[in-house]
Amino acid sequence: SNMDDQSPTPTQNDPRTPPEPKKVEPPKAINIKVTNLNWSQTQSTIDKIEKTLGSKVVCYYTGGNSKIYVTHPDFFLEILRKIGHQPKLALVVVSGGGHATASLRIASILRDYCDELTVLVPSRCASAATMLALAADKIILTPAGYLTAIDSSLVQELNPKGSNGSPVSVSVDQIKRAIKFLNEE
Repeated sequence: SNMDDQSPTPTQNDPRTPPEPKKVEPPKAINIKVTNLNWSQTQSTIDKIEKTLGSKVVCYYTGGNSKIYVTHPDFFLEILRKIGHQPKLALVVVSGGGHATASLRIASILRDYCDELTVLVPSRCASAATMLALAADKIILTPAGYLTAIDSSLVQELNPKGSNGSPVSVSVDQIKRAIKFLNEE
């Protein structure tokens, strides 16, 4: 018998023969429920606000787990470049806060594109969002609107490290309390 006749058959483990592709089932359809955002009603409300205040209106909403983020100033700049400089500009803001530096950048961009800035607060406007609101010439709070204390966080290399080895944020209030505690000791 010849040794060459003993080559592996396709059913044997032969590194030269590619494995049979696994059959992949198509993913099952996911039923996503979309909230009715009442687009026409929202646009009608924005039109009414623009007429009442005599200004262009920009809306900024961060909900759920989202927050004011470092890339958001870029979005504001893009939108405001399209709108152009306005004598009066109104910002409707609903946010639980986020990055303080991003809020300050957004405020600066808004101020560059208008002579007079009004911020409307229909509900929550917390922490870094409060900082953004305070950049306005006028703040209009609805009965459900509120501002909060500003407790911005600092992240830098000397901060304590988290489980991933990166510096964690430390609030200014936490630093003040630590200093007070150390001074009392």
